[in-house]
Amino acid sequence: MAPSLAVDVCGSFRMAAPAMLASGILGISTDVFRRLASEGAGAVVTKSVSTEPWDGYANPTVVGAGIDGGWLNAVGLSNPGAAGMADMIAACGGGSGGGGDPIGAPVVASLVGSAESDFVQMIGAFEDRCGRGGGGGGGIAAYELNLSCPHVARVGLEVGDDLGLVRRIVAAAAGATNAPVLAKVGLGTTHFVRTAEAAAGAGASAITAINTVRAMRIDVHARRPVLSNRVGGLSGSPIRTVAVR
Repeated sequence: MAPSLAVDVCGSFRMAAPAMLASGILGISTDVFRRLASEGAGAVVTKSVSTEPWDGYANPTVVGAGIDGGWLNAVGLSNPGAAGMADMIAACGGGSGGGGDPIGAPVVASLVGSAESDFVQMIGAFEDRCGRGGGGGGGIAAYELNLSCPHVARVGLEVGDDLGLVRRIVAAAAGATNAPVLAKVGLGTTHFVRTAEAAAGAGASAITAINTVRAMRIDVHARRPVLSNRVGGLSGSPIRTVAVR
């Protein structure tokens, strides 16, 4: 019999395998969540959602980085809003949405905002509609606070660079739920270890490291950046060694 790879996270929920979908462009559809869970993902993380729906940037928003295994994106945090995402997850089973087609893996809701009240409001929307749940039905296993988006002003790295704001946001979020709160830190102007320490001291149950890394690709023929937002986030295998360091 194969050995078990199951792992308990923050003493709150259990993953069948120690690998999960990172928050990003795949995290907008519960159909994709089910597919990934069936392929062995131990948990899935939603795309970061805001208090209200956001349209994001114009295309092109996702392009190859020109290096093996790398991608650049500046989607602009387009999302259906916290209430919209919560309704979709609740419809998969449990919550106020009733019993549907379970996702099959724990769901972590990723949240983005610029003030403590934003995160408290979003957690309230998920708690009201979904409730708690670590089994992948219609509940939320944990909340990830995105403090480090590299390409959206006022809700990204500027938040993570303000240690006082990090402390206030994490403390407010942790006080609004019994679920684990994960702080997602990135590479801004404040040393990321200081940001992680501030989040841990304020009540974060774990640190998500790291976010995408600010980067740009130029179309030498058009003589301009490829992404509509000019600057995006580099993801994929090229940033693994950066994250490990």
